[in-house]
Amino acid sequence: MLTSTQAPTVTQLHGRNVIAAVCTPGHSPTESKDPQTGDSSAYSTNFPTSPAPASDGLTDVLAVKAPGAQPFITPMMRTRERTCLRRLVTAAALAAAVVLLGACCVWLSTADASVDPATGRVLPHTFQYFVYCFLGGVVAGTVHVFVTPIDVLKCRVQVGEYHSFTEGFVQLYRAEADGSVLRALPLFFRGWVPTVWGYCIQGALKFSLYEVLKYVLLFAPLARKHAADELRAPAEKPSPTLYDARVFQVMMFLLASSSAEVVADLGLAPWEAVKIRMQTSSTFPTSLHAALPRMWEAEGLHGFYKGLVPLWCRQVPYTMMKFASFEVIVVSLAAAFHAAGLLDRDHPSTMGTLLVSLMAGMLAGVLCGLVSHPADTVLSKLNQRSSAVVAVGGGSGDAGAPLLATAIAAARINSGVSGGIPGGSSGALHDVVVVVRELGWHGVWKGLAPRLLMVSAMTALQWVVYDGFKVLVGLPASGSVARH
Repeated sequence: MLTSTQAPTVTQLHGRNVIAAVCTPGHSPTESKDPQTGDSSAYSTNFPTSPAPASDGLTDVLAVKAPGAQPFITPMMRTRERTCLRRLVTAAALAAAVVLLGACCVWLSTADASVDPATGRVLPHTFQYFVYCFLGGVVAGTVHVFVTPIDVLKCRVQVGEYHSFTEGFVQLYRAEADGSVLRALPLFFRGWVPTVWGYCIQGALKFSLYEVLKYVLLFAPLARKHAADELRAPAEKPSPTLYDARVFQVMMFLLASSSAEVVADLGLAPWEAVKIRMQTSSTFPTSLHAALPRMWEAEGLHGFYKGLVPLWCRQVPYTMMKFASFEVIVVSLAAAFHAAGLLDRDHPSTMGTLLVSLMAGMLAGVLCGLVSHPADTVLSKLNQRSSAVVAVGGGSGDAGAPLLATAIAAARINSGVSGGIPGGSSGALHDVVVVVRELGWHGVWKGLAPRLLMVSAMTALQWVVYDGFKVLVGLPASGSVARH
């Protein structure tokens, strides 16, 4: 607690937007142990009195301190932060349950309109169709697990730990795993749990929203136009419209995919931040039950979303290229297969359809990797930076205030009281600019070869799995509606 004679000052330190408490010499609280490891060193209050190192531009903690004071972390802070995290997770689970219940009600009420009574198949662009697309996205998201070893090496090359993909593989297998396959597997698949959670959520939102927006922006107007053409006189020739232009259709694919990705990344960002920390830091916990509280206590909600801007910069161009190029390539490949007699136009085989999806996905994946790699390098570098020690408010009434509220208070101080702190960070965009300047033009292309391998394989597998799921439940494969 601050005495009445001590005037607190706002100082820029390494870390997040948090107000740090202080204590004067001789009034330090007792040490507390880390509830995860039992080690008191991580939470020790005996901080060095030497000046804090210069800011690297990636963090912007606002610390309130008095002359000769030392920041500290209280057990109350950890308790309140864990409570806040549990409440946030509970609220998210309840929201998901409400959405699931509402979806079940709509499913039952639209069952007759969603199924063709003659064939028993689900009709395209109905509610059940979009639900199956949602589930297909979940299944497609699991593909990321199979490329986790490549992702681990790619991230470490990007942050500068290894110089090449080959060096990383040899170092990880021989030095860290001592040449043992059993020891190497956990290292190569480090961070696979947040990978599954993040990309299943992202895949479900991305694929389903893309299908919905593609229907609203393109297929619904085309269906209305074709219905109007059928009412015309037989001798009257239908006039072409903007929706028939191929360029306009590609623009609609780009708009639908970019909008879907912006929303889907809100579900991916927290898990991507956890995953990158697991893969690039040897001291970060590898289990979710330890990693999530550690991040929340250290950085609060901001720690999970501080990479959202570079994630958008990576994922939005990637998804735009992924969907738009796939839609164009799959139609062209299907036409070539039809012309060569390898695929029946009216009744294509399942294997032939999936082969077209595989080839189109591989070609689209190469383009995706090229346009999104610089932002991926920035994201890996940004999340690799460790967070500074976090403390709490100094008043007795504010002890242990949740970081979510403290970050808001710090932001107000930053914009109001401190106004223009020299060298202060302006947020996530400032962090991105700093990292880009540090890496340089050649640095942002580190790890391109392993990422092209990973992205092309992953994109191809995703499209095959997604289309395979759709065919399995009786839906047309991607691009079939456009071709017809």
